[in-house]
Amino acid sequence: MTLAITLAVPVITSAGPMSDFATEASEKEYTFRGIPWGASVDEIENSDFLIEYPDYEYDKALNKIFVYNVEVAGKSASAVLSLDDGGLSGAMYLIEENHDILIDYYQDYLDLEKSLVKKYGRPDNKIDNWEDDFYKNDPSLYDFAVGAGDVTFIRTWNGDNSSISLMCSGGDLKINNIIFYSSDSFKFSEHKDDGL
Repeated sequence: MTLAITLAVPVITSAGPMSDFATEASEKEYTFRGIPWGASVDEIENSDFLIEYPDYEYDKALNKIFVYNVEVAGKSASAVLSLDDGGLSGAMYLIEENHDILIDYYQDYLDLEKSLVKKYGRPDNKIDNWEDDFYKNDPSLYDFAVGAGDVTFIRTWNGDNSSISLMCSGGDLKINNIIFYSSDSFKFSEHKDDGL
C-alpha cells in the first residue's frame, strides 16, 4: 500500500532512539536517522533504520521509500524518504496517532514541538498562517481553529546542511501533524558510490 502524498513543503529527517529526531554529526549537521544526504537506495535499504523497520516499500516510479509503523517521539507515524537522482534528498514523518477528540491531535503537535525544542533549541522560524483570525486571541480554541482550516502552524530549525520543519494543519475537523527534513545542499553528482 503506497501513501500518495505530495506536499510542497520542506522535507525533514529523524534519527535515533530519543528521539527519533535527526542524528547530528556536528552540532547543527542533521541526517535522517543517521542516513547521510545523497545515500543511494542500496545504502538506505541496508541502513539501521530499515533494519529496525523492515515494513517498507520502494516505489521506483515515484522515487520514494515508504516506511510504515514507525515511532517518532513516542508517536505512531509513517515515513516517506524522497530520492533525487537516486540519492536521499529529504524525508517526512506523517504522524498517525488515532484519537477520539480534536484537542488530542493538537496536543500531539505541542508534544512534538516540545521534543524538537528540547533537542534543537528554539525554532529559527515560526509561522502562524491565519486564514481566519476569529480564534487567534484564544489559545484554548486553537485545536478547533486548526481543525477548521483557519490556521496552519509551522516551526523550522535550520542546520548547517538541512532544515527540519514541523507543520500542524487541518480542515474538515481533522488535524495533520507532519515533520519534514530537507537537504539544503545535496547534489547527487557530489555523492560518490564506489560500488558503481
